[in-house]
Amino acid sequence: YKEVGLDFGIKDNIITSDGEKFNCNVQESEQLKFLQKQLHRKQKGSKHYYKLLKQIKCEYEHLSNKKTDEANKLIHYLTQNYDIIYFQDEQISKWRKFNFGKQIQSSYLGRVKTKLISLENDKSFKISKWSPTTKFCPNCGCLNKIKLNERIYHCECGYSYDRDIHAAKNVKLFGSTKRAECLEQASVETLASAALELA
Repeated sequence: YKEVGLDFGIKDNIITSDGEKFNCNVQESEQLKFLQKQLHRKQKGSKHYYKLLKQIKCEYEHLSNKKTDEANKLIHYLTQNYDIIYFQDEQISKWRKFNFGKQIQSSYLGRVKTKLISLENDKSFKISKWSPTTKFCPNCGCLNKIKLNERIYHCECGYSYDRDIHAAKNVKLFGSTKRAECLEQASVETLASAALELA
């Protein structure tokens, strides 16, 4: 029975608790960049302007389809290799506020999260965005602040680990603990319901 935790990030978009790292970016094609440059040179409202707009729309549709395809492949890989996938409810769209707009625009991370949500109660389990997956030390339980540019997590107890893999391992830890509680609660409720029916 294999479980995995996922950490979502900017540099390495998805990091697993097993140490795998996935880049979830699909860059704009050179053709799209060329068409956009041509559009700025054309008179707005002209025949050529609308022709370019149509071509650009087609390029964006192709880009969107490619992102969806890549997201499907990644989800397929994860579901084939793991029985339960734990992930955090990150507000990915809000990362734009922290000057990560370009990275988010080219990323299909949001699609991956949406697909993971659709697999809840079957292959995935979501934990709260407030869970301190980066700060928590699994060795002593302390919460340590860590800056964005710090790539290694350190604790005074001596524990030290790659920041992103550390966070992914905590996602797995928090997720498996919470899931066990939910399963236990569901079991108790089922027993209570059965007892009432027999009464």
